[in-house]
Amino acid sequence: MLGKLYDKTADKYRVVHALVLTLCYSRHMFVYITFKQDIAAVIAGFEAAGAYFGGITLLVIVDNCKPAIKRPDRTDPVINRSFLEYAQFRGFTVDPANVGHAKGGPIVERMIPYVRDNFFRGEKFIDINDCNSRAITWCTSIAGTRIHGTTGKVPIIVFEETEKDKLIAFGYDRYDIALWAVCKVHPDHHIRFKNSLYSLSTKYIGKFIDVRGDSALVKIYHNGALIKVHKTVEAGKRSTDFEDYPQELIPYTLRNPKYQISQGYAKSQTIGAFIEEILSGPYPWHRLRSAQKILRLADKYDTERVSAALIKAKAYSIYDMRRIENILKNGVENDVKEPETLLDNGVQLKFLRNSSSFNHYKS
Repeated sequence: MLGKLYDKTADKYRVVHALVLTLCYSRHMFVYITFKQDIAAVIAGFEAAGAYFGGITLLVIVDNCKPAIKRPDRTDPVINRSFLEYAQFRGFTVDPANVGHAKGGPIVERMIPYVRDNFFRGEKFIDINDCNSRAITWCTSIAGTRIHGTTGKVPIIVFEETEKDKLIAFGYDRYDIALWAVCKVHPDHHIRFKNSLYSLSTKYIGKFIDVRGDSALVKIYHNGALIKVHKTVEAGKRSTDFEDYPQELIPYTLRNPKYQISQGYAKSQTIGAFIEEILSGPYPWHRLRSAQKILRLADKYDTERVSAALIKAKAYSIYDMRRIENILKNGVENDVKEPETLLDNGVQLKFLRNSSSFNHYKS
């Protein structure tokens, strides 16, 4: 931890941290400033360091970095799967430092206090981008040009003359950071990953599965086997494959007006036409439940009765599903009165009164 820095996105001051990568031979170093201490920030820092040095070492000793090393151990360390994938992509070997061992760590001095005291403290930065930009300049012109207390040499000179050519060449192609997680499949057939929802078939409900997601795809594994692939969606969105639902539930999970209309016409011309009418317009989805209700009424009551009830409902401009169901419950679907009054253009009038009936100021 270095201190606090203004975050434009959050509109407040936040604590910032430094990821310091030091080359053990030359002692040349790179500093990456970040608000977060997660695996995405660690990999972003390594990418920035690779671009700065022009390469990366064959062996990377990770000292006390919890996002990258889940469990340090002398013989059986557990490395974060995302970081291990990144190491394989860039071609270096990860060697977690041996915790509690005097010679188990990298042969570098305490860099965070040095960065805090000589670079960050007392300075003012516009934002985190400005801080990172000035950190690069500081690494090159100040930290890199000092005479190192242990080696007695200038780090950047040793790096340029001896160490630079020994590094693995850095490929400047963008690395797509993939994150891993263990998720539980919920009763609604979905998992929650990075604040988005992704569906799985019924047989996996209640089970824990492994999820790998990058900017393009979300891959889901169970017992090491790939069982589902979704396109990555934004946070708050969902990706649902309706084939994951039981077949009997698919008609009610598909938010497709055309499906409901076709099901109505399959029962009768009247039912299909009524459903098509209520689902017309640019935003039919808000009436889908009404269409589904009509289909259920057709299953519960006789199709002819429902058709007659809809004819009556349309004659009286009734589109409320409860009132239509009450017509069927009361058995009055065939009780349709002829319009009492029609204007010349055929428009029905429910009330025909003299204009004096509306005079509220009668003497």
